[in-house]
Amino acid sequence: MAQARALAQLNVLRNEANADLQEQWDQLQADNAKGMKGSSWGRLLGSIGAPLLMSLGGPLSIGMSALVAGLGSRAGSEIGEHVGIEGGVQGGEAIESVGFGADRRHQIQSAADEAYGDFGQQQTMNALKDTFTAYTMAGGKMPGTFDKATGTTVGFGDVMTGLGKEGLNIGKMLEGTSLWDKFSVGAQERLSGDSVRYGSYIQPPV
Repeated sequence: MAQARALAQLNVLRNEANADLQEQWDQLQADNAKGMKGSSWGRLLGSIGAPLLMSLGGPLSIGMSALVAGLGSRAGSEIGEHVGIEGGVQGGEAIESVGFGADRRHQIQSAADEAYGDFGQQQTMNALKDTFTAYTMAGGKMPGTFDKATGTTVGFGDVMTGLGKEGLNIGKMLEGTSLWDKFSVGAQERLSGDSVRYGSYIQPPV
């Protein structure tokens, strides 16, 4: 009889531990969703706002436009992430031990690491994409592409020379003639895509 009571109590403790782990998982996803949303907004504002602020002092070259957009994207993503949720997006380290259910805790930690562990790398990759987008939108050419304006194929030397040409120009932007208008629209589309990606609930491992 005593053994049966002990087993029953053990099962109760295990169920409570599993319930606590499930609660931690749900809270982690809710917090990370806030951090990711903040990161998306920060990326948008940083990739556009940083070049605009710097260009107030005069037109930026194509190379500088791209560089500032990329740095602004990465910095904005990081700041927005931590504004969205204190401590930023976290992985399995956020799941605390509850005494029982060690195997279950390990499963949830692994799932959290898989889902969120590379978020910082994703932010860096997004910044590189924004750098490339800013470069092309500012008028930069890719090696090996055909330049209709000159009727020639763009070489590496042409790319290096082109980095110093005028890119972001506030005056032209206000007139609606700047290619950066297209970059602004593209950034908003990326933000929408991030919201769709990061807005879904991830089921915990069975």
